[in-house]
This record gives sequence, C-alpha cells and structure tokens, in this order.
Amino acid sequence: MKTLLTKKSFPKWINSFDTFIFDCDGVLYASGKSLPGAKKLLHLLKRKKKQTYFLTNNSTKSFPIFQSTLKKFEFPAIEKKQLVTPFTSFLSVLDNLETFDKSKNKVFAIVPPVIDSELKKNGINVLSAEHHTNPFKIFEGESFQLDQNVGAILVSNDMDFSWSKAAIAGLYLNKYPNLPFYKTNPEPSCPINNYRLPSTGSIARMIEVATGREAQNVGKPEMYGFSFITKHLQANNKEVNKNRICMLGDRIITDMKFAENSGISSCWVGTGVSSMAEALNSTIKIDYIIKNFEELL
Repeated sequence: MKTLLTKKSFPKWINSFDTFIFDCDGVLYASGKSLPGAKKLLHLLKRKKKQTYFLTNNSTKSFPIFQSTLKKFEFPAIEKKQLVTPFTSFLSVLDNLETFDKSKNKVFAIVPPVIDSELKKNGINVLSAEHHTNPFKIFEGESFQLDQNVGAILVSNDMDFSWSKAAIAGLYLNKYPNLPFYKTNPEPSCPINNYRLPSTGSIARMIEVATGREAQNVGKPEMYGFSFITKHLQANNKEVNKNRICMLGDRIITDMKFAENSGISSCWVGTGVSSMAEALNSTIKIDYIIKNFEELL
C-alpha cells in the first residue's frame, strides 16, 4: 500500500521516524542545483533532533567535496560518519575478505581519481592500467605480465575508461577465476541536465560480458551501507528500530530496493530518475510517495 504524503499528513509522517536516510542526486539536488524544499526539510529534521544519513551511489565525490556541496546549498553541516558511499562499503568488504592482506595484496582499480586517492589514504596498494604495458601488444604475439599480488578488482565510474583498462581487468579475471571482482554501484547511466551519460554499471558490464564473471555490487541496493549506519547509531547509543527508519530516494531499483532489502520504510521522491507511473506500478515495496519536498513544507 503506497501512501501519497500531503501537507496535512507530512508532520505525522516525520514524527513516525527517528532516522532518515537520504539518497542525494535527484532527491536533495540535481545538475548542480538544490532541489526545492530540500534545504528547509533538512533544517527541520535537525531542529527536531532526527538522525540523518546520506547514502549515495555516487562514487566521484570525496567527503570534503560532499561537504562543500552541502555548504553551497546552505544545508546543515554533517559529520563524516553521516555520509555513506560505495567506497565506505568497499573498505568494509576488504577488511572482511580473508584472502586479502593489506600488507601485500593490491587492488587493480578502474576508478575516478577521487577513489584512487581515498584508497591510498586508507593504506590500500592501488594498481592501475598505467602500471602495465599496453595489452594491445598481445595481438602482435607479445606476452603480458600480470602482478601476482593483485587480490581484488574494483570498477567504478572512471571517465577515462578505455579498452585497455577493460582488457587488463579481463586478463586478471581469466587467469585467476576466484579473484574477487567488485563494482561500486550498478547504475548503467547517470542523468546530467537532459542527458544520460554512461556510469559504473555500463563499464562493469563490458568486463562482465567479456569474462563471464559478474561483479559484486557494494553500493545500493546491497545492505553494506545499512550495516555501517546501524553500527554508527549503536556507537552513539541510539536505538536501532527498523520501524522508525526511513529511506528517501528517487531510483526504485536501488533506493527503494535497498529499503526493502534492509527491512525499513521507504519513501519515493519524484524529483529524480524514476517516474510517478513507475513508482505507482512498482513491484518493489514503496511505503510513501512524495512528489517534491516543496509542496509539503
């Protein structure tokens, strides 16, 4: 049963939850602009002492960049632990990966510079395509040297993606069939202004098709982010009551599915990717529908 929130029902809805998890692009801002009502809502939640988290599949922004975005839009300032990204989840996955030893293993990464930098800051030895010879030379009969210490492959929204990068990833995956293979998020495209540009899902898909290996997603709708949030709540002596946690997002297959997987309430916001018709007809559980924040405040 999907409930369309109105200005009258909105206050009661807010009081029904203690913790709000927001997707960012298409919910709070889009194309470099704050969405109407987002600023007012976030400040309202802060005054009411609600717990707020920002769970994004955007893998191109570090915390300082995200912080500056919030400041530009005059949103409330946040602590680093309130932002959960696919990078956050990937670090957690590596920490729990028995076959990966930080002291000797490397990650072959097809990622934007911000993730490359963050991996290195967190003590991860990163190997990129630039550390290898051009795989095209294989066609000329030359051998290709692989690094035996590569312990995982990570693919993200690398805007300098190339055939060579995909080929090198494929060579590792073909030679080492059990090599862990991850992608930061599943979205095949990202909307920018009136365009849809390729994103992580499309890049990973090329490698998946070429190798027959499927990358494990560490972003939404997987539950890694929810585990991070619940641990942070518990560390701050906050009760984790799933009935009083709500996820707000615009993309049904990631945001709403994440809420369904996590067993929390979901609220679809109609300012982003998925349409109202898709929301109304969705087989993925949606509890609440908001056309936009402005009409409720």
